[in-house]
Amino acid sequence: MGKTGRTLPWLAVAAIVVASCSATRSAAPASSNGSTRSSTAASTTPGPASTSPATTPGDAIDTIDTIGIIDTGTSLPQTTLAMPTSTSTSTTASTTTVASTVAADGPVATCAFAPPSTGGEITWAQNGQLKSITDGASAVCLQSGLATSAAPDWSPTGDRILADPSVAVGPTQSRRTGFEATDASVSWSQPTGKAYIDVDPVTHRLMWHSAVNTDTLDISFLARTDEAIYHPAGKAIAAVGVDENGQYGVWLASNRGKNRTLITAIDDPTTQATGLSFSADGRTLYFVHRAVHALNLFGLFLNEIGTEGQFDANVTVSQVDDAVAWTTGPCDTTGSLVTRVNQNDPQDLRTIAGSPFATNSSLIPVGWLAGERLVIAARTTGCDGPADVWTWSVAGGFHQVGAGWNSVAVRVPHGAYVDLPDKIEQAAPG
Repeated sequence: MGKTGRTLPWLAVAAIVVASCSATRSAAPASSNGSTRSSTAASTTPGPASTSPATTPGDAIDTIDTIGIIDTGTSLPQTTLAMPTSTSTSTTASTTTVASTVAADGPVATCAFAPPSTGGEITWAQNGQLKSITDGASAVCLQSGLATSAAPDWSPTGDRILADPSVAVGPTQSRRTGFEATDASVSWSQPTGKAYIDVDPVTHRLMWHSAVNTDTLDISFLARTDEAIYHPAGKAIAAVGVDENGQYGVWLASNRGKNRTLITAIDDPTTQATGLSFSADGRTLYFVHRAVHALNLFGLFLNEIGTEGQFDANVTVSQVDDAVAWTTGPCDTTGSLVTRVNQNDPQDLRTIAGSPFATNSSLIPVGWLAGERLVIAARTTGCDGPADVWTWSVAGGFHQVGAGWNSVAVRVPHGAYVDLPDKIEQAAPG
């Protein structure tokens, strides 16, 4: 891996040297080459910048115009980014506990859309019911008559779900989102889920729909948007895409698409960046471009935490703690599931002594419960369909909680987060 950096008039741009990317777990190696580099023109969008952060939650999109991190008129010193030469995967038997307490699979008599547990819950679909289970408790039913086989996408407050991209379900009613059921990129706004965003699959425009009325806005800030997510504070959006000049990379803009800024430039747009995910505290942006990368926005450190050539995918970040997981390789026993907790070395869950996953065909990260506990869907064949459900943590080891579950998800209210800084300083020498 190389490292590089240049003086930028607005915001230091992360730089990595890469040749291809992995967009899905089963993807074949990309045949084209590409690189990620610095840019001397971080923003080409006209309009005034702000040096003070926004103070209104990002869900109130009609009141926010800037993300408050642009420093106008001041050039940043030359930036050199910290890049490790390699990442190590620990095979130390840090946990060997394997337990099983599989929840009963019969229907539940009464369904009530109760508030979420602060520590998080595992939810799944069974017998036409949306069920939930917490530590040491019996399964409960949250919703009956569930008509989707997809895993629900829980709102950041844990009080509503996207049953599919076209329908949001809450405690008392269902509501159309304004998007089509086939729009795979619909996601909640942050921090309270008062809206949704989606990349239109035909036009590649970034669209915003209110979750409380019929308001719709085109908030595109790129010529082509491939992927976009909200920062946890709700005042900024990160996106992957191409600007009007053909520059491909990872960008930041306000939650109304203003004051865009290039933060990672990628020379070859055929080697796509995917898997945008913010850490729970909002300080780090994860993405995959040939390997999993972690971009610390407070100092602009860029670290490759995955491994090139192993086709990293399915990045899953905790909404409460400092923890991230991702898959490597194809969907069979040659692929695996890697975790990284509290900035420690990544761990391959197949190679931990006592791991119950030596022969499973696929391991998919579902989400994280509080206490750095990863929820895992393990299957004997294939990547989809019913799965055995496990939890794993450094402290508690492996614990099976379900067998043959469908539509598995994690319901946990988002934890504490910080606003992006008023000014992103230069990265420390690497």
